[in-house]
Amino acid sequence: MIVNMPHLRIIACCALLILTIGVMPPALGRDVRDDITVSAYAAPSQILNVLDIYENLLETSRYVGFGAQVGFRPRPENGDWFEKAFNYPEFGLGLWYQPLASSLQFKGDSHLGNMLNVYGSGNWNFLKNTRVSFGPAVKLGISIAGSKYSSLTNQQNLYIGTNLEYFVAVGFEGAVKLADRFALTFAVMGLHHSNGKQGVPNYGLNEVCLSAGPKYYISRASVHKDTPTTPVKPEVRDFLTLSPYLGTGFHSCERIWTATGRQGAAPMYQRLMAGVDLAVRYHPVFSSGIGLDMIYTPNIADVKACDKAQYPEEYGGLSYCPVYFGLSLLQQFWYKRFEIHVKIGYYLFKHLGITEDWGKTYQKIGFRYSFRNNLYLGFDMLAVRFDSSDCLEFSIGYDIPLVRNSRIPAL
Repeated sequence: MIVNMPHLRIIACCALLILTIGVMPPALGRDVRDDITVSAYAAPSQILNVLDIYENLLETSRYVGFGAQVGFRPRPENGDWFEKAFNYPEFGLGLWYQPLASSLQFKGDSHLGNMLNVYGSGNWNFLKNTRVSFGPAVKLGISIAGSKYSSLTNQQNLYIGTNLEYFVAVGFEGAVKLADRFALTFAVMGLHHSNGKQGVPNYGLNEVCLSAGPKYYISRASVHKDTPTTPVKPEVRDFLTLSPYLGTGFHSCERIWTATGRQGAAPMYQRLMAGVDLAVRYHPVFSSGIGLDMIYTPNIADVKACDKAQYPEEYGGLSYCPVYFGLSLLQQFWYKRFEIHVKIGYYLFKHLGITEDWGKTYQKIGFRYSFRNNLYLGFDMLAVRFDSSDCLEFSIGYDIPLVRNSRIPAL
């Protein structure tokens, strides 16, 4: 099935936004005694020369963006083991404005548009004391792009293909307290914008940036008098878990679009996914296992037609099947009911011809939120060659405990 309706991209972006800023920070077990922080920052940035963006589009590549963020900080007196194990991380919601169109100079008539990023954030501290904190940080959300590729008016902007993009920033963030409730924050991060193959051409935008700005700490009064507590390491109840899932995503094939003369918008195909993970949780934070991942793609007829037109000699000896599946190694990292995972896999069966042949290996990186009834919602980026997104996957699954710790009673 070919999907050309733009609102499907909006649905996908909104689903990711709900997962990142609607589930991630508030639903991690926020305590009434958490503190709130309010911060603002300026972010000088450098666009990197990836896929010849300097030669194709940019005359200048440096600009200054601006952002603001609200954060939630747990206190030690909450007595939560995960908060202590992760050194009392801060989660937040933010806006980041990037004035690309008004700050950069471009070649010819093509250009980038200004971008507004809406994101959820996390900051985990390796170093933390009464005056200084420092550690890894991530921002994840969606971007509203003011301009995109057009075959008529913006031909050289091959880097932003849709008005709604996905946004991720990864790096390190720190703070120096100058007073009891006032601090100066600083960060260095790498940024990436992409639509995850939901529209082509979309090479993506890659940047590095520094940021700095003030932060104000708003302390919330405790409901009752705090008592000293020593967090107790929780025992893992579900030691071995089987987790089947169903998912869907969308994929635009740049090779098919190119083969058909780049006429009009690239066709977007819905993909269906199913699979099962088998994982051993040997620590409250870590679990490892294997996964079986299956994908159904309905564009096999278009793939065959392109192969027949472009590779007539090889076409006759090829077989095609819309279903392909692989086996993967899985590593999971847990924070309460929130989980981040990485998969590295190999396709055991894959016959997609030449046009869609990206090799036998695949990778997944994503996250999920587990509910108390064992259901979970997930989001994954399916990638090939470690550097190219193949599809964005939204999933729902169910955890089936196979081996449990008998010393822990069922809830």
